[in-house]
Amino acid sequence: FKAKFALHRQHWFEIIVAVSIIVNAIQMGIQVDTEGVRFWDDLFGVLEHVWVVIFLLEMIVKIVELRVSYFHCGFNLLDFVLVSASVFDTWIMAVVQGDSSGLQGLATLRIVRISRIVRLLRLLRLVRLLRVFKQLFVIVQGLIAAVKPVFWAMLMLTIIVYAAAIVAVRVIGQSPERYADTTTGFDPVELYGTLPR
Repeated sequence: FKAKFALHRQHWFEIIVAVSIIVNAIQMGIQVDTEGVRFWDDLFGVLEHVWVVIFLLEMIVKIVELRVSYFHCGFNLLDFVLVSASVFDTWIMAVVQGDSSGLQGLATLRIVRISRIVRLLRLLRLVRLLRVFKQLFVIVQGLIAAVKPVFWAMLMLTIIVYAAAIVAVRVIGQSPERYADTTTGFDPVELYGTLPR
């Protein structure tokens, strides 16, 4: 009964989370282009807190409902790491940077670098869309399944090109008197004299 009506399994809950992930990713893209503009920086600063609250609440709901089994799922582990990093970046680092009297140049630069890396890691949240949108997951599975046949096809083509190169060197490159053409300037030794050519 409890698992059937779990909040985190409700379709509307999953849609809210998926829309939040998409809008957050769009915001991150816009933020890259508008960095340094005070209005956008202020707006995105507020939105960062909103996203952290939404994703933190989602994580708390899942932990409360799933308990220890929350940590048995790879997507939940990814989410846990990303939410923890977001809380660290948005709330804890803000306090550390706000009280930077004890921090000097190099330490401040390290904090800024760490903060940027943590923000980039949030793009991994898009991977969670695979779980919500089953069609995306099917496409990714198809692409992964296609890697093996594509590898073997590329290997076969490489062998064919290699064999053709050997034939071209033997037949054309090592018989310049037979294939040389002074009217067009075709030089078989220059083009087919060695295997790498």
